[in-house]
Amino acid sequence: MTVELALAEGRSAQAFWLREGDRIRRTPTTPQCVRLHDNDIRGIDVRHMHNRFGWQAGGSTLCAGVLYRTKDFMALPEAARCGTRALGQTIHVEHTVPVATLARHLANADRADAVSTVLWILTRSVVTGVTDGPDGERHRMVRGGQSRQSYSLTPHHADHDRPFRRYDPARHSPIWDVVRGEPIDPDHFTFADHRANIETALRWAALDDWAARVAS
Repeated sequence: MTVELALAEGRSAQAFWLREGDRIRRTPTTPQCVRLHDNDIRGIDVRHMHNRFGWQAGGSTLCAGVLYRTKDFMALPEAARCGTRALGQTIHVEHTVPVATLARHLANADRADAVSTVLWILTRSVVTGVTDGPDGERHRMVRGGQSRQSYSLTPHHADHDRPFRRYDPARHSPIWDVVRGEPIDPDHFTFADHRANIETALRWAALDDWAARVAS
């Protein structure tokens, strides 16, 4: 049954990227991206850029573009999904690679143009749709000492290139890759797998030129 849920969630994500392709293509011209590309690195700008990819629980977005989702998230009917705290939040976008980690590494990244800044973020930012609220997964799944950081971009660390190792799998339901329709093995899923999924999502959005840059 979970495979069917994941495939349905994957179709939902595909519909978002298809619908928002033109808006995503305009991302390099936004004030947030201009600042980031000029190395005026602000965490809030990274967050706002995430929203353009559907990596947002609030409002009516409901994590629509998210490529990784827990089993409990997927099992929650769409009508029961709420990303707004004042209305009784039940879902959340968990920044598997925290914004602070992205911002720190982005400052030292070699980026030729504004599109490369967007693609740098897309290919290194992993986010997961999780449940929130009194019985939700959000506040218990991150390993101790990593609430604001990930070692997935730190060479020679045991978690290097393994973004999902930041989570304790005993404290959340299994995470699924809804692009491929399969569960994530945190010890084996790498940024290469994530890049392949981003390439697929960009092709959904008819951004084949961006996808070719990711693949190169």
